[in-house]
Amino acid sequence: MNENIVKQLQLFICYLVGYWLLGSIFWLIIFGYDDSISTLFASPKSTLSGTLIFLSTFIATALLFVFKRKAFADRLYPYFIFGFYVGNLSLLVLFILDAFIRQLIIWKFPEFFLIFISPFVELLLSYLFFGFAFLAIIPALGSAFILYWVQRRMLLQ
Repeated sequence: MNENIVKQLQLFICYLVGYWLLGSIFWLIIFGYDDSISTLFASPKSTLSGTLIFLSTFIATALLFVFKRKAFADRLYPYFIFGFYVGNLSLLVLFILDAFIRQLIIWKFPEFFLIFISPFVELLLSYLFFGFAFLAIIPALGSAFILYWVQRRMLLQ
């Protein structure tokens, strides 16, 4: 394999594992052990499950690594912007996957377009009233800092 592809794959895995670990620790701190374990092993048809959370973060990180990997620089702020994008996109993907799994989508013509609007409304409401978005943003920013540190170390070698 090409050396550049291997480095990008290492950075992708580093970011994703860091995001999952920081998110799990943050979730444990906020909700406690019992609720965290019940969420992790919950059915995907329930309101929130660990499978949906991990799948949505994987999809969001993979999409953004494909399209935004060239935006990384020597400075820290592109990594934080990347983390902000990953946190928001993972929530949008989570809302869309949840709607598909729980069959909340109406497949008639005008109502079908709500699939494009409702995740953004849910994201806006989660920022304004519930603080749910910060459960995704804070670990994403932390793992973006880890990614910056790891890539900086790789460039210095």
